[in-house]
Amino acid sequence: MILAAILATGCSRPRLSLEPQAKASADATLRLGQNLEQRHNFPDAAQTYNSALAQYRVFADPAGQMYALAGLARIKYLQSDTAAFTEYREQMQTLATKVDPETQCILDLLDIYILHHQGRFEEILKLATDNLDYPPGIRMQILTYKLQADSYLNPGMDSQTSKNLESLSGKYKSRLRTDFVADPIVLASAYYALAYNYFLQERYPQALKNIDAALTWDYRYENFPGLGYAYWLKGQIVAKQGDKPQAISNLYKAREIFSSYANDTMLNKTDQLLKALEVTP
Repeated sequence: MILAAILATGCSRPRLSLEPQAKASADATLRLGQNLEQRHNFPDAAQTYNSALAQYRVFADPAGQMYALAGLARIKYLQSDTAAFTEYREQMQTLATKVDPETQCILDLLDIYILHHQGRFEEILKLATDNLDYPPGIRMQILTYKLQADSYLNPGMDSQTSKNLESLSGKYKSRLRTDFVADPIVLASAYYALAYNYFLQERYPQALKNIDAALTWDYRYENFPGLGYAYWLKGQIVAKQGDKPQAISNLYKAREIFSSYANDTMLNKTDQLLKALEVTP
C-alpha cells in the first residue's frame, strides 16, 4: 500500500518545465509592451519593450529580442524618429543574419508593416510570402497584410489568401487556450481583414460574421483603436443589409473612438457616411 501511494504521488507530479521562469517573465513583459502599444501608450510601451529586450538578452533569446526590437522600431517610426528606427532595424538585421536566420520573418513582418502604413500595397504582395515553417502568429499577420493588400488592389475579387487566412484563423483561435504567447489581437485583425474582403465581394452575411468576431476580440482584449475600425466597417455592412438605425449606431460608436484617439482621417470618413445615411429617406 505504501509503494502504491508513492507511485501514485509520482504519477501525479506536475510535468517538468523545459523553459526557465526567466523566459516566462520576459514573455509576459513583451506581451505587456504589445498591449501598451496597441493602446497608443507609446512612452510606457517603449520602456516595457526595453525591459523585455534586456531580459531576453540575459539568456540570449534571439526571437524574443527580435519581437522587442520590432516593437521599439514601430514606435520610433510612428514618432518619425528615423535615426532610432534605423538603429533598431539594424540590430534586428544583425540578429537575423549572424545569430538566427529563422527570425528573418520577424524583420520581414516589420517591413510589411511599414509598407502597409505607407500604402505601398504592390510591394506588400511581393514581400508577403506565406511559409508553413513560420510561427503561426507570423503567418497570421503576413496573410492578414496580404489580404488587405489584395482588397485594395483587387476589390471584390476572391483570393486564395482569404481561404488560407480563414483556415489558419480557426487553428490559431484554438492555440489561444494553451499558448501563452499567442496574441488575440492578431486574430482580431485577421477577422477584420476577412470581413472587409467579404464586404467588397458583397457577401454581407460572411462579412457580418467576421466583423462581429473582430469586435468581440478587440473589446475583450482592449484593442480600442481597432474597435473603432470594426464599428466603422460594421456600420457599412449593416447599411448594405438595409438596417439603417443599426448602421448609424455603429458609426456613432466608431466616431467616439476615433475622436478619443484624434484620428482625424477616420473621423472625416465616418462623418461622410453618417451624413449620407441621415439624409437618405
